[in-house]
Amino acid sequence: MAEPGTTCVTEGMFKLTEGLFRFEALGEKQIKGKKEPVKVYQVIAPSTRRTKFDVSAERGLTHLVGRERELELLLDGFQRAKLGKGQAFSIISEAGVGKSRLLYEFRKVVTNEDVNFLEGKCLSYGRV
Repeated sequence: MAEPGTTCVTEGMFKLTEGLFRFEALGEKQIKGKKEPVKVYQVIAPSTRRTKFDVSAERGLTHLVGRERELELLLDGFQRAKLGKGQAFSIISEAGVGKSRLLYEFRKVVTNEDVNFLEGKCLSYGRV
């Protein structure tokens, strides 16, 4: 269905990637092998947002609950760094428990400070 050089996706993929790309809704289309028409979207361009969390933050987040101690540890480390005592943090946890949200809240608190952030991300497929 997609013209050469274009990409079309179904509603399921649209919902998974909404906010990461700009789409044009093409309406319901009859797809070979499907009995019922399927909602189809054409991908127009990548969005300027970087991650799914960025998209969620733009839509609005709920109040942070249960991470006060972790946020306080980051802020304590930040104060030590301001005093010239170098700091590095590793935030390691299972997917979906709030690592990105914790960093988001930390950055909000120190937004008016003169600070550079160096952030890395990786997937853990094994243990040492």
